[in-house]
Amino acid sequence: MIEVNYTPLVYENLTLDIYSGDTVIWINDADPDERLTVISEQGLWNDTSGILRWNYQEISYTFAQPGTYGVYIREYTRLRHQKIVVSP
Repeated sequence: MIEVNYTPLVYENLTLDIYSGDTVIWINDADPDERLTVISEQGLWNDTSGILRWNYQEISYTFAQPGTYGVYIREYTRLRHQKIVVSP
């Protein structure tokens, strides 16, 4: 049985601690409807697959390897980047 948690998390320090094999989902909840592009600093996905064209569109990525990863929104480069720490 796979347990899925769809509860939105609040990132006060912009760091997400997860485990290898966990999947992260990014959802466009911009208001009003706005195109956003989720960028992986490590190139885990290409820019085209990171595009969220409309509200409630989502992308997901399963982190298979332990490490520290950076993610940001291209349209808001001045916002602090999210750090994802993947433990074994």
